Amino acid sequence: MTHLGRYPLGVEVPLAVRCTLDRAGDRPSSHPTADVRTAAGAAVASVRLPADEQGVLTGVFRGPLFLDQRFDVGRYFAVVRWLDSNGDTRQAVLAWDVIPSGSVNGAIIALASVERPNATYLLYQTDGGQLARGINPR
Repeated sequence: MTHLGRYPLGVEVPLAVRCTLDRAGDRPSSHPTADVRTAAGAAVASVRLPADEQGVLTGVFRGPLFLDQRFDVGRYFAVVRWLDSNGDTRQAVLAWDVIPSGSVNGAIIALASVERPNATYLLYQTDGGQLARGINPR
């Protein structure tokens, strides 16, 4: 099991695995699938990991998992399964902790100020895709 660290809500957990066969990089029969579960075993998500570093490192697969409203504070596990080039089932287990911080909407990635006679408005977008506004009354 590999522990990936501690993450607040609203960020991406980098799920990555290197598929090996006889301790060397392997090209599996299909892309690995990560089944995400809580520490109690409840299913949360299923993610297919795309190939990474094609032509540089053989067998590396990596994909982001956004910590949105499906997640709560606690420990999570991703069981990554794939079929190696011989057709045998392989797996790796990744773990991480969601800590009490952040927002399920993500971090603000764009911000604009709009001056109006009655107030100054802040328009913003989060990396979770939310468009919102705030107000600073005068």
